[in-house]
Amino acid sequence: MSTTLNTPTVSTDKLDYAPGSTVQITSSEFTSGSTIQYTITWEDVFGNDYINTWWVTDGAAGDPFDGTIDTTWIVPFSALDSTLTLTALEDTDGDGLFEEGELSATTMFTDKAQANLDQWGNGKAPDAATA
Repeated sequence: MSTTLNTPTVSTDKLDYAPGSTVQITSSEFTSGSTIQYTITWEDVFGNDYINTWWVTDGAAGDPFDGTIDTTWIVPFSALDSTLTLTALEDTDGDGLFEEGELSATTMFTDKAQANLDQWGNGKAPDAATA
């Protein structure tokens, strides 16, 4: 008899976010009851590196005990116009490093600057002679 292990996944509800918005994160196929370390890294427009890490235990705070965890993260203004990398790590020994036998999953999302450059979106431009 053989056992098939599923590959863990981590995903976000959108691919792009504005600063201050909430990222809905779902990880699945991790060991039921395990503690998952979430890490988000990015580089700002000035070349500064950022890292944000937190832990969530499957089955805690009303979450079902099933290997799937939902969590959230608020996008800081320092992430504007950045590509962010999200890693979920089942850190069984608590050292914060991925090692053989530990499960992990990674995804990327962005916080791209968005602007409406339609200067006359509210109507026709004023005539210089009548303005």
